[in-house]
Amino acid sequence: MAPADSKDWLFAAVALTSAMTTTPMAASASDQAGVVTGVLASTQANPADQTNQVSVVLGDVVRVGASFRTGPEGVIHILFLDQSSITIGPDSVLSVDQFTHDPQSRSGQIGLMLSAGSVRVVGGLNSKTNPTRIRTSDATVEILGGITMVQSTPTQTTATFLFGQQMSVSGSNGSTQSVVRPGFSVSTNNGGPTSPQRIPPQQLTQISSRFEANPGPGNTGSPVSTPGPTTPLIATSDRGSNQPASSPSAIANDRLSSSTSTLVGSTISSTRSDSIGTTERQTLATTVRTQTVQVSS
Repeated sequence: MAPADSKDWLFAAVALTSAMTTTPMAASASDQAGVVTGVLASTQANPADQTNQVSVVLGDVVRVGASFRTGPEGVIHILFLDQSSITIGPDSVLSVDQFTHDPQSRSGQIGLMLSAGSVRVVGGLNSKTNPTRIRTSDATVEILGGITMVQSTPTQTTATFLFGQQMSVSGSNGSTQSVVRPGFSVSTNNGGPTSPQRIPPQQLTQISSRFEANPGPGNTGSPVSTPGPTTPLIATSDRGSNQPASSPSAIANDRLSSSTSTLVGSTISSTRSDSIGTTERQTLATTVRTQTVQVSS
């Protein structure tokens, strides 16, 4: 899956400008949240008419109130205006309930509703000061400056912390569990959250794999190249960029070096280190880096 890099951001800006004048979903600029930068086998509903499902295509403007649905092979990658990004996994339903961003203060709010399935969230500028919030049927997950995967069923929510400052999970009974160590998860079951549990590397890899595009025989999606950036990704931690970083080995391709996206066909290479503040060094940890994207013409 493609990272939320600078040239990707430039591509998103062009797509946003174009879609404002061409799509029937266009509305005031204030409700713009981001742009679709990768997609396979997925649909979205117009915020003004949730019964009208249309196919999601590369470059679609994402607006507050829009809802997205993926099929068994479906994957959607969305880049927000603050350089946050999300990847919606297969068989999922997610809506963008809230998005604000002030370029001057470099802050704002992101609120998502995951009704079913899974989503991977990569924090941007907003999440450095205000946590990104994901609501599910029985929990609320908040991510501060990091990367988290959330899975939701009608009776259970599981959130896995991969990287960053902090993840918190609040259950329907009002209690909250916080996680600051990568590779730990918290679950709920129509009640309060469990204590954080370490996830084995093999299980982390299995969970992460659902966010990578693997077109089946009936899937007509194809890789789409996106431009490479001239500058590295923003850091999602408050520590200096010259300090070493840690993350689980199964971390999303959004932050891994030397990985190839099957959805957008981008080759990622490392340019500098990022870092996180953790209280414990993990055996599953590897170096997390910001990246550039190199694509063939």
